[in-house]
Amino acid sequence: MKFLGISRQAVEEIISDRFLQSMDFEAGVAFADFLMGRLPTPKINSKLILYQFEDGCVIGVVPSGPSQYIVFDVEASGIFGGRYRPAEVLLHLQKTLRFCAKMWANLKPSSNERFLTTSTKAVVFPYPISQRTSVRVSLELSPDSKRLAKRGDEARFVLVYRCGTDDSGGPHEDVRVTNFRKFLEILPAINQSKITPTPEKPKITSISVTALDAPANKLEPYQGYERWRHLLTTRQKEFVDSELDAPHRIEGPAGTGKTLCLILKCITSLKNSKNMNREERALFVTHSDATRRSVQSVFETNDEDHFEDGEKNLSRQSLKIITLQQLCGELLRQDISESEFIDRDAMESKQLQLLYVHEAFVAAMKEDFPTHQRFLSPSFGYFLTNSDQWTAAEIIAHEISVIIKGRSEEKLDSYRKMPRLKYGLPVEEANDRSFVWQIFKRYQKQLQQSAQFDTDDIVLTTIGQLNTPIWRRRRLREGYDSIFIDETHLFNLNELSLFHHLPRQEASYPIAYSVDRAQAIGDRGWTDESFDHALTLSDDAPPFSKTEVISVFRCSPEIVDLAFSVTAAGATLFTNFNDPLRLANSTFTIAEERMCARPIQWLCDNDEVIIEGSFARAEKIARELNVPRGNIALVAFSDDLFKEMQLFVAARNKPVEILKERGDTEAVKRALIAGRYILTTPDYVGGLEFHAVMLLGVDEGRVPPAYTSESLDSRNFLSYASHNRLYVAITRARYRVEVLIERQRGASLLLKNAISNGLIDEAIFSGE
Repeated sequence: MKFLGISRQAVEEIISDRFLQSMDFEAGVAFADFLMGRLPTPKINSKLILYQFEDGCVIGVVPSGPSQYIVFDVEASGIFGGRYRPAEVLLHLQKTLRFCAKMWANLKPSSNERFLTTSTKAVVFPYPISQRTSVRVSLELSPDSKRLAKRGDEARFVLVYRCGTDDSGGPHEDVRVTNFRKFLEILPAINQSKITPTPEKPKITSISVTALDAPANKLEPYQGYERWRHLLTTRQKEFVDSELDAPHRIEGPAGTGKTLCLILKCITSLKNSKNMNREERALFVTHSDATRRSVQSVFETNDEDHFEDGEKNLSRQSLKIITLQQLCGELLRQDISESEFIDRDAMESKQLQLLYVHEAFVAAMKEDFPTHQRFLSPSFGYFLTNSDQWTAAEIIAHEISVIIKGRSEEKLDSYRKMPRLKYGLPVEEANDRSFVWQIFKRYQKQLQQSAQFDTDDIVLTTIGQLNTPIWRRRRLREGYDSIFIDETHLFNLNELSLFHHLPRQEASYPIAYSVDRAQAIGDRGWTDESFDHALTLSDDAPPFSKTEVISVFRCSPEIVDLAFSVTAAGATLFTNFNDPLRLANSTFTIAEERMCARPIQWLCDNDEVIIEGSFARAEKIARELNVPRGNIALVAFSDDLFKEMQLFVAARNKPVEILKERGDTEAVKRALIAGRYILTTPDYVGGLEFHAVMLLGVDEGRVPPAYTSESLDSRNFLSYASHNRLYVAITRARYRVEVLIERQRGASLLLKNAISNGLIDEAIFSGE
């Protein structure tokens, strides 16, 4: 194939077809194979017509007629050549077609598209910033201009003449038009062609015409199981359909459909068991109660067999959806009462746990530190005296959970011998650990006085009861045949160590779980090996399967790039960092991209302007996108700013729904119905999706929080958590991200990389 011509109408169809955006769909694979000459007649879209000639092909629509065309000089440009992978070939095509569609519609080009001044040429950089490549596609906007001017056709055609890393002749290069003229020679035959569904003899025998079939791809709010299956990518289908006979991890960045895949895999497994008349008890575990309710609502619209309603003793297939705290309560039965839980919601429990640790830390610093100080290592003593109290309490709570309770079994001698966690508490010597032990004892005393157990107490007690001959005998009757764990990155090692006790068969680990390590708030203390081992606790366990999903369905390309810059900037802070966005790509169609805008950072005079400006901008975006207010979230990045916003909302009677539970979809539904904005913090916005997200107070001194004299370990922990929270907040947005900061503070260090690379615009806020 020497040339490929595509009409303007066909361009609109190709860039609007969701299944042609990436290689994760069968239609995308077929299209890439056609472009590379591996497949002569692909079936991809029923609205497209393929005209095949001796020297090339033309893609049009029915009915055909005079049109503008983009022509690829396949032979000279090498754009679809063997040096590129199929996924890259498809990307080259899609990005080039998008540029032409915008140019023909007189729309502003994107940041990766440039018109070359003093010439009739343009350049498209098809790869996202995360790929760090200089490959560009060169276009001539007025090819063979003198010849076409005589026909009055000089504005109808665009020629793609080069794809590579060099500029060659520059903006004034003479472009070869041999293959372009061959395209012009066959164009009259296409314009005269009449495509009909009847089998009558075609009038033009020199053309081979093929309809490129593909099903429609409109997304409905409630898909149903079969409809969702049809919309899955190839990788997602492989995960959903694979037999769950060994641990299987689905991993990827936010917005790739991990939770949905986990739900569909659960339903598929139960359906297969029903068809085979095989018994299956399935367990689906979530981190918080709000997430559990959200998952249940998805099951309700997709579980046509009502597996969740099935009684485990009456139905051969049954499903239980539950939080880890609730599961432990059921397993402990008579050993713990409802009032002894700090909170049945894992996130609320950990927030209250942090409050108790903070009180214990303050008391220990006042009463115990003076006598211990001279025995402590200089670095640890500096950390204790120069860190913000809440920051120190958060790190100490992590130390208590993972090291003291999880690995040392609350034994001081064992704890003294434990190696420290990287980016954890900076304990260097045994005396340092002795002082931490004093804080731990005060914390335990608070729990005893309130007659409560924290999350780790409950989990470790549950593990103790399950690791007995009684449970090993009962698990054949009361264990589970399949286990699904959502948002595994939010669980610590203690919590993960519970699951391997739950399968019916002792040597079997039918566990499927989803992970996005960049969403883990704070270092959970695990590597790949320790993480996988925690789910099996066996050296004889079958090898883990791993499915990586890279197609981001939620976020626009600009938002994916912004999120990547944040995770890349924090790469050195992660103990087990494998950037989930490094190879990510957006699957947005051109219609969705038209709703997008480049992220922007507004510089405001003070916090009052930030607060008022956030509502002004939210109102304007709601009008521009024509969406309810509930599709816009205002995320405050400091406690003080969040409190001020709540006071402002109450005083001005602003339409706002305050979100105080992570992943609370019911609050979002209320906001959509009542016409209210969502107001929340980054800790609670995870697991949700909005058309636009306003990030408030992401400025220097607040993200990460700055204190006048704090230790390196404290700064690292704060920076780590800030990268996590900012990444989570950014990736909640579908079309728009706007940041409002205090002008005097300046941009946060976390966003300076994005600003310098042109991934986010800056402007002074002047009222709207």
